[in-house]
Amino acid sequence: MTKDDDVAPFVARLLGWRSAMMRQTASGRRAPEAAQARAALAEIRRGLGKRPGEALRAYACVAPLIPVAASDEQRDALFLVATLFADHLLPRDKPAGEKANYTLGHAFRAMEATEQGLPEAPLPAVERRFTALLNASSTRLPHHLRQAVRLAGTRGVAIDYFQLTRDLLTLLADDDHDHRERVKLAWARAYWGRPQVTADQPAAAQEQES
Repeated sequence: MTKDDDVAPFVARLLGWRSAMMRQTASGRRAPEAAQARAALAEIRRGLGKRPGEALRAYACVAPLIPVAASDEQRDALFLVATLFADHLLPRDKPAGEKANYTLGHAFRAMEATEQGLPEAPLPAVERRFTALLNASSTRLPHHLRQAVRLAGTRGVAIDYFQLTRDLLTLLADDDHDHRERVKLAWARAYWGRPQVTADQPAAAQEQES
């Protein structure tokens, strides 16, 4: 499978389930597809922290979304994305005209934002989690990703699942060390490359600049 060609339809199906959860009939009742989507996402969420073979019912929901040509490593990565999505359910809508590549580094920065904007220095608790994520081995990465996504959820921070899927396919299913390092460097630049906060430029806008 090719990341650029296959990521978009995969994530679009996940987003479709989330949209279906919100649908109502003309009478204001929940539409039938809403219950189906809710049930599918609940089952997928039960697979969080497990490999596909350890959560077969969850994998049965995700398998139809995975390209036939995907390798075993790519299937594991896509299953992980689906379980993270089902646990978080706060995808990021890309504003018109915004440049791409909103990474987990940007999301971690957004977790530090307050009504006064971004702090001048990283918050130690958030920085520790981010550093642990960057330093995690491929076997420990899913654990740290679960923590990151749940922290984002508690703080109301959205995640770009298109970019996250591309990044995890590289980190977990790409044998090229340089490719994997580039992903982590992009996350690091987004988090530690902190623009100066100004009164006329709110943090949300600055967050999109890196």
